[in-house]
Amino acid sequence: MKKLLKYCLLGLLLVIIVIAVAGFYFLNTTSGLQSAIDLADRYSGYRVNAKKVTGRLLGKTVLTDFRVTGKGIQLSSAAVVLDWQSMQLFNRSLNISDIHIKDTTLTVAPATEPPPQRADKPFELNDIDLPIGFKLSNLLVENLTIKNPLTAESEKDGEGDMVIDKIHLNIDYIGQVGKIHHLSFKGQDIDLQGY
Repeated sequence: MKKLLKYCLLGLLLVIIVIAVAGFYFLNTTSGLQSAIDLADRYSGYRVNAKKVTGRLLGKTVLTDFRVTGKGIQLSSAAVVLDWQSMQLFNRSLNISDIHIKDTTLTVAPATEPPPQRADKPFELNDIDLPIGFKLSNLLVENLTIKNPLTAESEKDGEGDMVIDKIHLNIDYIGQVGKIHHLSFKGQDIDLQGY
C-alpha cells in the first residue's frame, strides 16, 4: 500500500512538472507565442498570421507583417509591438507599457443588420466596474488607413478612406476613475493635442 501511494505521489509530481514546463514554454518563449497565434488562427474563426514573430506572450511581443482576416474584417499591419508587465496582474492591475502599431490598413464590411435599439439612458463611465486597474502608458498608431467598405473592392478604391497619420494616447483607469494623460491625433486635416 505504501509503494502504491509513493508511486501515485511521484506520478502526480511528474504531471505537475510537465504542466509547469509546458506552461513556461507556451508563455515565455517565441515558439510558445507562435503557437498561441496558430491556436488563434485555428479556433477564432478568423485567419490570423504574422510573417515574423519575436518575443514572448508574458512580455514584449513583436509581430511583423501581421494580418487578421475574417467575416466582415480585414486588418494588415507592417508591425505590431506589445509590451506589458504580466506580473502586475497579481496586484489586480493590467499595465501595458507600450502598444505600437505601424502602417496599418483596416477594412470593415458594412453592416447587414440594422443597429440595435439604443437604451433611453446614455452610457456613463460610472457604469464600468472593472475588477482590476488598467494603465496604458503609450499607445502609438502610425499610418492607419480605414478603408471605405463601399469602395474597397471597386475601381474607386481609395475614395472616402480615412487616413490617420498618428494617434498617441496615455490613459489609466484605477478605482473607477479614468484619466487621459495625453491624447494626440493627426490626420484628415485635423491636428488635435490634449494633456
